[in-house]
Amino acid sequence: MKTDELIMLYALIPVVAIIGYYFYFAKRRKQFTKPVTTEKIFRCVNCKMVYTDDEDVGLSPCPNCGTTNEEFKF
Repeated sequence: MKTDELIMLYALIPVVAIIGYYFYFAKRRKQFTKPVTTEKIFRCVNCKMVYTDDEDVGLSPCPNCGTTNEEFKF
C-alpha cells in the first residue's frame, strides 16, 4: 500500500467508528424514552371492549355500545 492510502485508511477508520457509535446510541436512547400517555384505559362491562379516553374523564361512554364505564385498574 502507498503512504497516501495508509493515511486515508487511518483517518477513515475513526470517522466510521464515531458515526457507528452515534447511530448505536441514538437507537438505544430511543428504546429507553417511551412516550408518556395521559389517557385512561376503560373496559366496557357490557361488550368487554377496551378503549382509552382523556385523563380528566371520570366516566366514559363505550364507543361500541354506549354503556358508561369507570376507569380500568390493572
